[in-house]
Amino acid sequence: MAEQPSDLSMVLRRAAGSDLVDSQLALTVAETLFRKEIGDERLEKQLPLQVTDLGPSWLVKGTPNALNPGQSPTGLRDDYTEIVISKADCRIIRFATVGGFP
Repeated sequence: MAEQPSDLSMVLRRAAGSDLVDSQLALTVAETLFRKEIGDERLEKQLPLQVTDLGPSWLVKGTPNALNPGQSPTGLRDDYTEIVISKADCRIIRFATVGGFP
């Protein structure tokens, strides 16, 4: 699927250096998408979510096995879900589950 070109309003917003997304909105978007993709139970195990400023984007990621640090019932390294969201237009740059390997 081809990416839809930005409307002039968004081009002008980016040219002006005006960010649409702050850290709180990035956190809200991430939590909503995490619930949809991995479900409530897996999300709850990754709370609290961590927000990191990457300059032009926000990284929001779960805390690996936040309820029982260092423990994994499968013997695998704990996994977590992360998303990178553009500050300029809320575009999703990365959305993945990381880990699960020894």
